[in-house]
Amino acid sequence: MSVATDGRKHHRRVAFVVGAPRSGTTLLTHMLHRHPEVSATPETYFLPYVRSFRGGARGLLREWPASGEWLCRRMAQLETPGWRATWPRTFAGLAERLPGRLVPGLRRLFLAVIEDAAVDRNAPLLVEKTPQHIEYLPLLRRLFPRAPIIHSVRDGRMRERLVSLDGNGREVIRTEDRVTCFLPDREAVVVEKARPKGDFPPSF
Repeated sequence: MSVATDGRKHHRRVAFVVGAPRSGTTLLTHMLHRHPEVSATPETYFLPYVRSFRGGARGLLREWPASGEWLCRRMAQLETPGWRATWPRTFAGLAERLPGRLVPGLRRLFLAVIEDAAVDRNAPLLVEKTPQHIEYLPLLRRLFPRAPIIHSVRDGRMRERLVSLDGNGREVIRTEDRVTCFLPDREAVVVEKARPKGDFPPSF
C-alpha cells in the first residue's frame, strides 16, 4: 500500500490483531513485536471513537480539523504507557488537508494514528492491536483490503487458578469440571472432579 507522508510516497504494510477481551491479544502482539521487522502499537480504539463522533465517520471528515482535535483528546484519555495522541502531531501533514472521500480519508487518518502510536514507525510492518475492532471487520477490510487481520481465539472453557501464598505453595487449577491440585509438600498431584456447588476438593 502506498501512503503519502510529507509529500512523498512509501510502501506501508499494516496488520491488525483483534479478538474478545482476555483472549490473548496482548501476548500475541508482544510476540509479533519481537520480530525485527515488526513494530506494534498499543490499543488505539480508533474505529469505536470515530463511530461515537456525531455523524460518525462522515461527520468526522466533514468537520475536520476540529474533529481531529476531539479525536486526539479521546485517544489521550486511554493513558497508554509510551504513547499519547496529541494534536496536531498525531495527524502531522493532515491538520489542514484531508482526502474528502470517505474511505481514503478514514484510511489516511487511521494510518496516521498507527504510525504515531507505533514504537518504531519506520518498521516494515506495523501491527495495530485493538480487540474491539473485531466489531468493525467489514469496515476494517474495506479500509485495508490486503492487510492481514489476526483473530486471537481463546479456548472457551471456564478456567481458574488459585495459589496458596503461605505454607508450601499449594496450587489449584480448575478447567470446567476438572480440578488439579499441586501439593509440593506431599510431592503429589491430585486430579478430581469438581463438586456441583464448586467446593474445593478435600485434598486442598
